[in-house]
Amino acid sequence: REAAKFEALRLQAETTRRQREEAEVARRAAEQRLRAREDEQFRQLQEIHDYTIHTYLTELVQSCVDRTAYVTALEEQLDLAEKDKKATEDNEAGAKSPEDEICELMLQFVIPQVERERAKTKSDRATTERAVAQAAHLAVQEAFEDVLRRR
Repeated sequence: REAAKFEALRLQAETTRRQREEAEVARRAAEQRLRAREDEQFRQLQEIHDYTIHTYLTELVQSCVDRTAYVTALEEQLDLAEKDKKATEDNEAGAKSPEDEICELMLQFVIPQVERERAKTKSDRATTERAVAQAAHLAVQEAFEDVLRRR
């Protein structure tokens, strides 16, 4: 009878142990599924945050680029307007006619070039005259020596 009692206790303990092990396995599986679900939710949330940050920074950079381009274009327009205004004022103040401007260009470029060419021609002419004079001198000298030899 005691053996049957021990056997019954052993069977009951074994059943309890199996039930507890099955419960533990089920609990661990549930924890694993919960952890996997939470990890997936975190990954998706992180992707959303990354996308949001990327979008925000892209828009911020684009806004800065647009603003800088606008300011630069505005400054360039103001500079051009100022230069145009100054040129108009200079033209009105000087009131140069097209003939005056042509004369000024002639004085700055054409006349100096003509003078340079004239000086070069003069120099070339002087060189040629020197060569002719030297040749004549040699011819006269040779003729004189020839006369002296005949005597």
